[in-house]
Amino acid sequence: MKQTKENIYTPERGTVLSVKEETPLVRLFQVRLNRPLSYSPGQFFMVSLWGAGEVPISVTSLQDERGIIEFCIRKAGSVTSRLFELKSGDTLWFRGPYGRSFPLEIAEQRDVIIVAGGIGIAP
Repeated sequence: MKQTKENIYTPERGTVLSVKEETPLVRLFQVRLNRPLSYSPGQFFMVSLWGAGEVPISVTSLQDERGIIEFCIRKAGSVTSRLFELKSGDTLWFRGPYGRSFPLEIAEQRDVIIVAGGIGIAP
């Protein structure tokens, strides 16, 4: 997808819609973005919480027509611990997208194996 915002370093606001506990250490955050952001599978955003810091988080879902996106986050440090305190209505900030996306066009009509670590590709 084409990048629609001019500066990927400028934070964009998002509002937490829901937080679902997947496991004691993993939560699924559903967030409404202030405005649609373009990204491709395999890219990530820098997610920040004022006063806590910033962490790189992979996108778990495609953005829907309402501007809603999902992030599956594992509690692993001080910033993600603070993210786990968020509830519906709270604000997050996003920068990006960053990283190289998966080359989907060369994989069309082929078998693909993706090996990943961490929690970016949610279980």
